[in-house]
Amino acid sequence: MGDARRQLSDSDRQIYEKFHTNLALISGGTIALSVTFLGYLKAGTTPVHYKGLPVGSWTCFITCMIVSLFYIVFNTNYGFHFMEREYYEAYQEKLETEVRDVDEIGDVANLETTEQKERFKASRRANVSRSQEHVDHHKVRQWCARLSYTGFLGGLILLLLFAIKNM
Repeated sequence: MGDARRQLSDSDRQIYEKFHTNLALISGGTIALSVTFLGYLKAGTTPVHYKGLPVGSWTCFITCMIVSLFYIVFNTNYGFHFMEREYYEAYQEKLETEVRDVDEIGDVANLETTEQKERFKASRRANVSRSQEHVDHHKVRQWCARLSYTGFLGGLILLLLFAIKNM
């Protein structure tokens, strides 16, 4: 099962790599086409409205291109941070279950008195707190893919708004 999971993960990683390569190419092509469109509009007799929209669009597309091009490097890092976050979340759940259920289990080896059970719970609660710090640390590092998608969509929306306003 573990081997099948790794193969699927490798396959998914390759698909995302191709997707981000295409996203970077499409973003670059869209910038080129929008510059051509802007030149066409300026050559016409009607004034160009909302000139800031293409600049915002280009900024979004350039951000998307940069992030997408470095996605291959970051992808390994994303996988690591995702798996680490998942591990620490599962670890937290295990510890919280132990804290919650230690009183109901009955006779647990080496936990005979209430004081021993409270020390056991306190150590588990401290580990949950440290584990949450790990979860937060790894969650933040999964930002790059979201930035790439948001940049591309933002660029498209701004470019479409510009085109609609100048029809």
